Amino acid sequence: MKVNILFFQDEVPVAHSLIGFATAFDIIYHNLKSARQQKYTEKIIEVTELMYQRSLRMWWGFAFLQNHVFTNYVSILTGALVVRQHHPQALIWIKRVVTELDKSLHLMEGIADGSSDEGVPYATYTSWYGKFVAHSYKFLLGPK
Repeated sequence: MKVNILFFQDEVPVAHSLIGFATAFDIIYHNLKSARQQKYTEKIIEVTELMYQRSLRMWWGFAFLQNHVFTNYVSILTGALVVRQHHPQALIWIKRVVTELDKSLHLMEGIADGSSDEGVPYATYTSWYGKFVAHSYKFLLGPK
């Protein structure tokens, strides 16, 4: 059964799935046959493009310090990093993620006590995504 992801109501489950799928794909890529590599690459491109397009028109694409922001943008970043060798649009996706999450990370500098209005569970995984983004920036920019 093929699920049409064009009509989903909440991007967060799609984002978590994209992060997991793209990460696993990146790890096992060289163990897959060429046809499967191509098929999975196309799916990651499709879903990442969809998430990118939704970032341009959904509320979370313009919000800060909210778990949907980090989750959804990290999914775009993960997909883009995995397919950047295969799809020229990936660099545009990465640029948007860097631009938008830099704003959120800048605001987080003012939170000295670790508090979050969303509570511990959301703040915990949001901060994990913040670390992921910082590490990804380092990877993208190379050693200094």
